[in-house]
Amino acid sequence: MTLRDITEKIVTDAHVRKESLIEEAERTAGMLAVETEKAISKLEDTHDQNLKSSITENESRVRATATQEARMKVEGARQHALMQVSEQALQRIVNYTEQEYQTLVEKLIARIDSPLSGTLTCPTHKTDLTVRALKKAGHTINNITDASFKAGFVLTTDTAVFNFNVETLIARAIEDNEVELAHLLFPSN
Repeated sequence: MTLRDITEKIVTDAHVRKESLIEEAERTAGMLAVETEKAISKLEDTHDQNLKSSITENESRVRATATQEARMKVEGARQHALMQVSEQALQRIVNYTEQEYQTLVEKLIARIDSPLSGTLTCPTHKTDLTVRALKKAGHTINNITDASFKAGFVLTTDTAVFNFNVETLIARAIEDNEVELAHLLFPSN
């Protein structure tokens, strides 16, 4: 699965989640609006004409607060949706079959221009597969260290670090496409 495929999947998954997140934000905004209207009505009924200007001022503040709270909820929902999509994409890759994972590693290795010699950092359960693919591409592995990340690898040479940690790649893809994803999730923003 290429980074483009992953990005497309992230966009597709984000689009699927948008409707429920928008509905939740709209419900919250609606409830806040109803509560605001009730509070405004109560203030108008209980105060005399001399307080009308104060009520109008308070009404504007309450509306501004309700609007800000709704915006914050929408932004929280947006961030939550992006985080879920990221976690789902990573889990999908972690659960790849051996062949699918090897294909992914080979595609990542293809981004390295020439054979290198260096230290490999990768998840223990993926070490054999990753080493085979790197050696097949002509790279020399001098040392292997265990990674705390779940998929992908990092190849460190004397002159460069090639970070193909899948978690980092997914985060970068989401960051690079955040505006497009936001428009898909929340088209009115």
